Amino acid sequence: MRKRKSRGDCARARLNDFADGKIGSPITSYFGDFGKLAGVVSDTASGAFLLELEMTRSMQEKLASKLTWLEKKLKDPRVSDVRKNARIIPANPRSTLILADGTTHSCFIIDMSIAGAAVSAEVQPPVGMPLTIGACIGRVVRRLPNGFAVKFVEKQNRNDLNRLIARPALLLPSASRAKAAPSSVKIAV
Repeated sequence: MRKRKSRGDCARARLNDFADGKIGSPITSYFGDFGKLAGVVSDTASGAFLLELEMTRSMQEKLASKLTWLEKKLKDPRVSDVRKNARIIPANPRSTLILADGTTHSCFIIDMSIAGAAVSAEVQPPVGMPLTIGACIGRVVRRLPNGFAVKFVEKQNRNDLNRLIARPALLLPSASRAKAAPSSVKIAV
């Protein structure tokens, strides 16, 4: 079965050449160019369905930017991605963030590459702060509308990245996000 994305607006997407969806069914799918898209089937046709995407305003804006870039690239193959390293959507986006002062917080990995990650968390560390995401040591390099960007101290092996970055904070109380228990955890960068 060939999978193809049809042009749609940022609130919905028509998916062609897929098994028929049932109206009201939740669907989550991964697309290399867009990452994970989730929503509910709102209409069907033979071999296609309309998916009402569940997205925040910032997610819609990010998707719109990607669609615009892809459209330009289709029209002019000389248009290139300014990123040096391909972005990956993590298999498990939940992880643990350890700040330089030893505090531990749950975080959500928006996307990642071998050189860094885009992260969303309840805390907004300042640009320049060293920290650890899962087992990857890095430094905050810029703020994002819905989080911050981290550049890793060392490039990671692409095959190990999911394992290294996905470290959920299972032992932390969900409400407090207080100081981490071991005070010996220090980040030297």
